[in-house]
Amino acid sequence: MRPRHVLRLAIVFAAYVATARAGLALDAVSGFATLVWAPSGISLAAIVAWGFGMWPAIVVGAVVANAWAGAPLPVALAIGAGNSAEAMVGAWLLRRVRFDPRMQRLSDGISFVLLGCIGSTLVSASVGVVALRLGGITPAGLVGRTWRVWWVGDLMGDLLVAPLLLLAWTRPRIRRRRHLGTEATFAFVALAMTVTVVFLTRRSVAELGVPAYLLFPVLVLIAARFAQYGAAIANFLAAAATIAFTALGYGPFVRSAGLAESLLQVQMLMGVLATTTLVLGALVAERDGAVEAREDFLSIASHELRTPLTSLSLQIQLLARALSSGTDRASDRMLETANAAVRQAQKLSRLVNQLLDVSRITAGRLHLEREQIDLCQLAREVAGGYDEHRRADGVTISIACEGDCKGNWDRTRIEQVIDNLLSNAVKYGGGSPVDIQVRGTQGTVALSVRDRGIGIAPADRQRIFDRFEQAAAAKRYGGLGLGLWIARRIVEAHSGRIRVESSPADGTTFTVELQRDASAPRAADAL
Repeated sequence: MRPRHVLRLAIVFAAYVATARAGLALDAVSGFATLVWAPSGISLAAIVAWGFGMWPAIVVGAVVANAWAGAPLPVALAIGAGNSAEAMVGAWLLRRVRFDPRMQRLSDGISFVLLGCIGSTLVSASVGVVALRLGGITPAGLVGRTWRVWWVGDLMGDLLVAPLLLLAWTRPRIRRRRHLGTEATFAFVALAMTVTVVFLTRRSVAELGVPAYLLFPVLVLIAARFAQYGAAIANFLAAAATIAFTALGYGPFVRSAGLAESLLQVQMLMGVLATTTLVLGALVAERDGAVEAREDFLSIASHELRTPLTSLSLQIQLLARALSSGTDRASDRMLETANAAVRQAQKLSRLVNQLLDVSRITAGRLHLEREQIDLCQLAREVAGGYDEHRRADGVTISIACEGDCKGNWDRTRIEQVIDNLLSNAVKYGGGSPVDIQVRGTQGTVALSVRDRGIGIAPADRQRIFDRFEQAAAAKRYGGLGLGLWIARRIVEAHSGRIRVESSPADGTTFTVELQRDASAPRAADAL
C-alpha cells in the first residue's frame, strides 16, 4: 500500500470521527440520528476525489464514532457498512453520468443534488435505522422520526460539505473581473448581517413572518455573482451560523420540543437554499465557462491559424524566387520548400477540419461509413506519418499487436482518433518514447497510446474530453483543445469508449476500446 494512500485513509478517518462526535453531541434522536452530519459530505468527496479505495476509512470511522457513542458492536458495524455504501453509491451514480467535480455545468449541479445527495442518502438512513431497530435501540414508534432525522442530516452533510471539499480539490478557475475582492467582501458582510438580523432573536417564525427567508435573496445573489465558489462557501457559512444560533437558543426556529426539532426546521430551510444556489451556481459557472471558452478559442484559433498561414506564405515566396533563378541548386531548394509548404498546408487543413467536425458533431451529422479494417495496420500507417517528428525530436514510436485486430469501423474516423492520440503523445511526451499497443479479444479490440511525458492531474482527467479544454497551457503547447473531444465522440459513435490513465511519474496512457461488429448507431444516437 502506497504511503500517499495510507495518509489519505488516515485523513478521512480522523475527519470522519471528529465531525461525527460533534454531530452526535447535538441532541441525536435515538442517540445516533443527528441533523448535523458532516461525515456524509466528507465521505462522498473523498470517494469522488480519491476513489473507491477510501471505503475502509469510512467504515472504521463510522464504527469507532458510533461505538464511542455507546452503540453495540454489531449495530456500529451495520451503521458503518451503511455509511460507506451511501458514499460509494453516490460516487458510482455520479460517475455513471460523467459528473465533473468542478460542478461547472448545469447538468453537474442537478446530478450532484439528485444522485449524489438525495438518492445516495436513502441508503445510509435505511440501513442505519434498521440496525437501530433490530438492536433494540429505537422503539417502533420512533422509527419514522429517526429515519427522517437521519436522512436530512446526511443530505445536509452532502449538500454543505461535499461541494466545499470538491472545489478545494479541483480548484476550478473563477472568471476574473475588476473589484472581485471588494464584491466578495460586501457579499459576505451582507450575509453575516442577514443571518444576525434573522437569528439573533427569540421570536418565532409566525411572529417574524417573511424575514426568516431573507437569506434566500442574499444567497441567490452570491451564487449568481460568484458561481459555485460563492454558493458552496456561502451555504456552508450560513448553515454553520444558523446551527450555532439555534443550538444556543436563538432564532425563529427554536422549538420547546427540543434541539432536534429546532434543527430540523433550520436544516429544511438550508436544504432548500443549498439546493437552489448550487444548481444556480452551476448554471452561472457554465455561462461564464462558455464566455471564457469563446474568448480563449478565438485567441488560440487566431494564433494557431496564423502560424501555418505565415509559414505557408513564406514558403511560397521562397518557391517563387527559386523558380525565377532556374539553377540545379534552385531545383533542390524548390523541392525542399515545396515539401515544407505541403506540411504547413496539411496542418492548416487539419485545424480547419477540426472546426468543421465541431459543427458536424454538434448538429448531429457525424455519419459513419463502416468497412472491415485492421486496426493494427491502420496504427502503423498513422505512425508512419510521424517520421518527421522522429528525425527532428528523436521520438521513437513502437507498435505491438496481439490477436485478431480486425473490425467493422469507419476507416477515416478511426484514423483521425489514432492521429489525435499520437499527436498528443508526441506533443506532451517531451521527446520520450511513445508505445502503441493493439490487442484483440473475442468481442473487442483495444488500442493504447502511451507516452512518458508530463502526465495529467487527477482533477483534469475528466475535463480534457470537453470542447476547448486542455490540461496544459495552450500558449505553451498550442492546439485548439478539440482533439480529445472529437476522438471521444467518434469512439462513442462506434459504441466504444475511451479512457485515460496518468501520473506525473509514468506519463499518460489513452485506451480506446471498440466493439468488432457493433451495428452503426444513428447520428443522433452517437452524440
